[in-house]
Amino acid sequence: MADRHNTHTTAPHLCSPLPPQHTLQSTSSGSGAHFIHRFLADTTQRQLMASPHKTISVLIVMSSAADTQRQEVMRKELLDLNTQRNKMENEIKEWQSILDSQNVGLNEPLVDSQGFPRNDID
Repeated sequence: MADRHNTHTTAPHLCSPLPPQHTLQSTSSGSGAHFIHRFLADTTQRQLMASPHKTISVLIVMSSAADTQRQEVMRKELLDLNTQRNKMENEIKEWQSILDSQNVGLNEPLVDSQGFPRNDID
């Protein structure tokens, strides 16, 4: 059975130092990306080769923490959007009930046969 860590240690981006600007461009924005950028910029090739499993573990934990934070932000945004949707649906229902009480719907004209506003609608 192959060791899953061995497959990750052969990746060239973990075994060779990257220029800081390249590392920054290849990661997403945020504090996690800044930490990864600093980590890769401050770590030499010899340090990466000496302990690739620790390096991979650190990167996986940092990535997992960033993903969790991103998921929490997205969940909050989704709940906010759902609240807005519910408010809009309730407002639509209120307007529909007002129109229904005046005998006006989507299929009835708002003007009479001569083009004037109907008398029976307030």
